[in-house]
Amino acid sequence: KVELPLKGERLGYRSTAIEIGDLSFSLELTGDLQDSLSLEGDVRLVSGRYIQDFNVRNLMLSPRIDESESRPFWEGVPLLEALKLGLRVRTMGDGFIVQNNLAPEIYTQVDLLVGGTLSAPTLAGDVRPTDGRFHVLGLRGDFELTPNVNHVTFVPSKSLAAGDTPELNLEATNLLTYASGNEHTVQMRITGPINQAAIDLSTAQGLDRNQTLMLLLSGRTTEDIGTGGRTIGINTQSGIDVM
Repeated sequence: KVELPLKGERLGYRSTAIEIGDLSFSLELTGDLQDSLSLEGDVRLVSGRYIQDFNVRNLMLSPRIDESESRPFWEGVPLLEALKLGLRVRTMGDGFIVQNNLAPEIYTQVDLLVGGTLSAPTLAGDVRPTDGRFHVLGLRGDFELTPNVNHVTFVPSKSLAAGDTPELNLEATNLLTYASGNEHTVQMRITGPINQAAIDLSTAQGLDRNQTLMLLLSGRTTEDIGTGGRTIGINTQSGIDVM
């Protein structure tokens, strides 16, 4: 029979997607070595970064796949693969940020329940971006997060491995001055599961998705350059099709 309390402070961890600078926990390992084990308790994130990069194609987001990622330490060890999880993971303060190819710096609050097993974990709860900005390569300007409306929701019944969860609901704005000297407030919404989240673009002044994308790529509207509704081409740096 196992009943083992576990405590740790100021620990670090790194994977291809997450870099933890300061983590503490208060856990309890229980169970039977001949049967199954459970790990329960609280995990507190003091500082860290989400560093997963994303591809942008046709105004759709998807995580970049790193083929070099090493095998998890529990793989091939049945007792660890079946380890049952019951953890609450929370941030302490504002030390956890998103920092990748789309986000120079976005501060987040994390409150998640980790269930399932070590080999097939489930997540429930929210990650709430609170402040920061997006920058998409090839598009003009930075998009500042809209306050108090952003959340990333994990649903435990959906697959983490397949990217069916979390669900992204993010909004940001970009005040852009284009060639004629006029200003447009560009609105960006990112919605959908993380493996195929869609980027929607518009402006407060009434430009639609395609017109707004043209403005962000060229600094001009379709009316300025007289293209009407024709296909303009592909931005080779950003990989964003302009339709």
